[in-house]
Amino acid sequence: MKIGLLLPSLLMTPRYDDRIFAPKSLFISLVNGLVDRGHTVYVYSASNVKTKGILIAGDEELERERLPSKKLGLDHSVMLMRYKPLTIEYEVDLTAKALKHAQAAKLDIMHTYHDFLIRYFAQLVPQLPLVYTLHDALPSADTLEGWRLDHFSHENYVAISQNQADEYRKRVHVTGVVYHGLDAETSSFSTQKSNYLAFLGRLVPEKGALDAVEVARRLSLQLKISTSKFYYGNPYFVNRVKPHVDGKIVSLLGFLRDDEKTNFLKHARAFLFPIHWEEPFGMVMLEALACGTPVVAYNYGSVPEIIKDGITGFIVNDDSAGARQGKWVIEKRGVAGLVEAVKRISEIDPHACRRHVEENFTIEKMVQGYEAVYQKVLQSKS
Repeated sequence: MKIGLLLPSLLMTPRYDDRIFAPKSLFISLVNGLVDRGHTVYVYSASNVKTKGILIAGDEELERERLPSKKLGLDHSVMLMRYKPLTIEYEVDLTAKALKHAQAAKLDIMHTYHDFLIRYFAQLVPQLPLVYTLHDALPSADTLEGWRLDHFSHENYVAISQNQADEYRKRVHVTGVVYHGLDAETSSFSTQKSNYLAFLGRLVPEKGALDAVEVARRLSLQLKISTSKFYYGNPYFVNRVKPHVDGKIVSLLGFLRDDEKTNFLKHARAFLFPIHWEEPFGMVMLEALACGTPVVAYNYGSVPEIIKDGITGFIVNDDSAGARQGKWVIEKRGVAGLVEAVKRISEIDPHACRRHVEENFTIEKMVQGYEAVYQKVLQSKS
């Protein structure tokens, strides 16, 4: 097949490489996997993106455009307001370029991996089959994102977990479910654990950093937090998390790249994932498991699809009102349940964690899943 893969985000450029953006590595892995399987793949993304595909790059002048930094005294909200117009301009420019090229190259199918504007432009080229990967939780109908979703409900959407698919099917057409994949060989494995807990992710309320802090305090275990410095100005971090950062029980490591992140995860006693929202996937769970580190997580979103309770970690019911409940090894709920899970973490075999990723969440399975989606969409068009 001749396939186009579109990811027109400034977060793919080097100047934002200190931001947490999971689609970046997944996008590159998908391109390379499709090429390895004999497909011709055109890549519509930032000029620095290196894959086995054929790159049609975004505008380098827009990529180089500098935004005022925190050092100039701008608060978090002002930085976001300056960023948004630029990223929309970049996305519009690259999306238009991608569709023009797709027509000239006579692509079989276009797969947009992380954007929304192409849905408006795609109406101008109705003969080009399009596939959209969903990365976020189902938006409320009374939001702009919800309106946009309902406006384009007939498109070919791909969910990244069954939980996400079940939610989206209430309002849109979901063509299939394809789990993210990870090359476990890129994650260094270790059975030798240090006496600290790991938390890695965005410092926003729904990620549950405060629950992780409370677990560490109750157990007198060190909690190491890795996140992008982009969140240091976030009110949630400033007002709720930062007061607990003392360098003893709670330490802040900043953003970790590649080998640094692997070393951080593989030596942790456990990885804490106490989310308070319907997380569509949670790539960091795979990264921890591939290192041989068990995961302790609340029962939200895709967690029961990724964690084998009592085998690769523990799933705990949140004690918040209305939280989804399940029958798990750990019967206690909330932070008390997380604490109990950490106390029992020695029951988890690191080899079982690694094996679970190697058997269920590989790049090969992800690529084959998308191939099946492409074929399904093309057959429906014929």
